Amino acid sequence: MIDRDMFHKVIKKVGPELHIFLNAAVLLFCVVLLAAVGVLLVKHEKLKMAMFFFANQAAIASKERFVGADATEDASMLATTLVSAPNLWTDKVSMQKVVSLLSRQTGRDIVVEDMHQTILADTIAQNDGKMYTFAQNADLQTMKDGKARRFMGRSSDYPNGLDEVVVSVKDATGATIGAVVMSTSHIFDTQD
Repeated sequence: MIDRDMFHKVIKKVGPELHIFLNAAVLLFCVVLLAAVGVLLVKHEKLKMAMFFFANQAAIASKERFVGADATEDASMLATTLVSAPNLWTDKVSMQKVVSLLSRQTGRDIVVEDMHQTILADTIAQNDGKMYTFAQNADLQTMKDGKARRFMGRSSDYPNGLDEVVVSVKDATGATIGAVVMSTSHIFDTQD
């Protein structure tokens, strides 16, 4: 058996050292815990920033898809209107009036061209009769295969470029007879 007096003597001798050791251990634990919380907060902030960045990029990409789809849908409606309204496709004066009116109301650049890239109607009426050569042949490809395309058009009218879509114009038999080029943005809001 252990002598009680001896036990108390050992405890008294070891007690202050044990107390210091326990205090140091608790203090070390607290420091490590605070450091871990600090690291988590920093990582959390970085994670929040990364999540914000990726969410922002996804929103921009989604908006870009919507803008392109919206312009494509609008250009397709105009293309259908041009061949559905009696004599509109063959009446260049009326077609120019429609394009000018729609361009003013929507703030978009609009070009209607025939199969040879000759401009039939344009937001900038002075371009009528000229060749439309600013689509990097996206217009020719669209008239060939019927698939809408998006491209950046640069011309003397828009030297900084203009985000545009092109759709084919088909007559009542389904034959392609031209193309409609329409900007995706409101050009008059962005011009200097």
